[in-house]
Amino acid sequence: MDDHVGAGPAELLHPVVFAPEFDRGPFAHLEGLPDTVEDLARALAPVAVTGERMLPLLVRLCTEDLAYGVPFDPWTPDRARDVLGRVVDALGPETRWWSNVSYPDRAWASGDYSGDFSSSPVTGYTTDCAVVGIGRYATLTMLAFAES
Repeated sequence: MDDHVGAGPAELLHPVVFAPEFDRGPFAHLEGLPDTVEDLARALAPVAVTGERMLPLLVRLCTEDLAYGVPFDPWTPDRARDVLGRVVDALGPETRWWSNVSYPDRAWASGDYSGDFSSSPVTGYTTDCAVVGIGRYATLTMLAFAES
């Protein structure tokens, strides 16, 4: 039986951020960074978007350096869009999304995440972006981070 069935977004993100092998970043001990599931829950906010509108952000997280906005390997945007599109389809149309980042409403509405965003940090890196999608039968938990 899956231990994460029925888990909320913070419970899904916690094992990623607090995995023993994950280096939380050079500023991991700053006051105010999340230390508990409850802290992570406060850092995450619901995002009212469809999977189609979330897909460009997921692709960006897998193909672009968040700090400098430059492409990085191993995936190209086309390859990431193909793989992540199948993931979003598997999650289903009723997926609920959460993130620690805030984009202007126009970005969420259009799916254009090329501009700046603000965030409630979950790591000690200069820039991080967590996305959690909870579908009917599957979940997606992503964490991208960069140091500038």
